[in-house]
Amino acid sequence: MAVKWAVTAASAVAGGGLLAVFWARLPPVVPLWYSRPWGEDQLAKPVWLWAIPALVVVLGVGGEAIKRLLKDTVVETLLVWAVVGAQIILTVGLARIIILVV
Repeated sequence: MAVKWAVTAASAVAGGGLLAVFWARLPPVVPLWYSRPWGEDQLAKPVWLWAIPALVVVLGVGGEAIKRLLKDTVVETLLVWAVVGAQIILTVGLARIIILVV
């Protein structure tokens, strides 16, 4: 599935590129932990934003490793598209955080 690797590469490059371009303009803390209660608990240092492009790559590699273990093509296809969807959501979320704080 070349689509999965294209999305993995594009998401990682887009996320890393956004962070590289706007790194100097980021405030000392950014909202990242949206599942926590509103306020200071949601804030993190900007270096934590690098975890998002890293997670995109881990999802791509991990999804490929699991896909190779599966014998069912339906489950394999569902896994690939779930990974692609998660990567896109993570990248869009990162872009929204950067747009919010810059």
